Amino acid sequence: DEDMLFKQKALPEIVMLKPRLALAKARQPRKITPLFEVINPLLDRVEDIDDYERLCQFMQAIMAYNSPQGQEA
Repeated sequence: DEDMLFKQKALPEIVMLKPRLALAKARQPRKITPLFEVINPLLDRVEDIDDYERLCQFMQAIMAYNSPQGQEA
């Protein structure tokens, strides 16, 4: 079942993003704190594949906006 596989494989990796993001924030607080404040609560809300896909789309939008090409627009 796809949902069970997601919960066994992907969800633990998503949970581990929280301490990794916290470490990045501690190392570069000025750069990472705004991202941390937005992403950290969203990581808690990922419970299934649909939530994960929405999170990925949101992260892609943030990366596109902050890319050099996105800043030219």
